Amino acid sequence: MENNRYNLGYFLEYDFWNQAIKMLDCQLKGKSKAWNKKNKKVLLPLNFKYFDKISAEYEGIINKEKYFKERIANNFFYGLDKEFFIYEYQKSKSSFGLRNYYFFSYPLILVHYCIGIYLLKLSQKFMDEICKLNNDNQKCYEKSYYGGKLRFDFKNNSLLFNNAYERFYYLQHYKEFKMDIKKEMNDTSNKVVIKMDIANYYDNIDIRWLLVLV
Repeated sequence: MENNRYNLGYFLEYDFWNQAIKMLDCQLKGKSKAWNKKNKKVLLPLNFKYFDKISAEYEGIINKEKYFKERIANNFFYGLDKEFFIYEYQKSKSSFGLRNYYFFSYPLILVHYCIGIYLLKLSQKFMDEICKLNNDNQKCYEKSYYGGKLRFDFKNNSLLFNNAYERFYYLQHYKEFKMDIKKEMNDTSNKVVIKMDIANYYDNIDIRWLLVLV
């Protein structure tokens, strides 16, 4: 059944599933002094506290190929809404207003991570060409931030897990983004700087257009 092109198993490999589990484990270790030796600031959503507790119940189960084939690869997880669920909630921003958040169940966040790893593998070479163009052509200034520094190792068909803190957290990318914004705004010679924020950006992405572009 996983070979049906409408099933996730047509695109996703079991190895990607295990890498998704390993990636989440790295994030859960973020506040551990043994892992985060420099005690850098780690901001995690509410559901990560739940992940930390519930992951023990899935130990030795969720990483098995049988679990992947019987629930994920064949899309069966769509019908298991007590195990694969998502809830929307809101938290106040540091300034005025509310920000939307989503509480994912432990298995469902792994599905999202697994798909993300697959999309990274598809898009990395393309993005590398864009970055090369930025360096070679002074007229091209597009920059991309956030999402950590995830990289795919094609030789080993795996995510890179070295320097895990820098790869799986966005804080350093956010600081670089803020510094570049200030730099552009300070240098206003022969340019106009437009600073804007799209509210609920990811909620408003047209999935059809996204799939066409990918």
